[in-house]
Amino acid sequence: MKKIEKRSEERDDNLISVIRSIQEEKEEVKQLIAASQEQAKKTFWQRLFSKI
Repeated sequence: MKKIEKRSEERDDNLISVIRSIQEEKEEVKQLIAASQEQAKKTFWQRLFSKI
């Protein structure tokens, strides 16, 4: 019974670890998207004002 409990706890710990890493990667992707959108805005305004 102890072995089953230990394996169950290890599996839970592994799952929690995987979930955390996925959440971290998701946050990184959000930051990259935000940075990309910000760059696109800057590029748009630079092109607009360079034509004036």
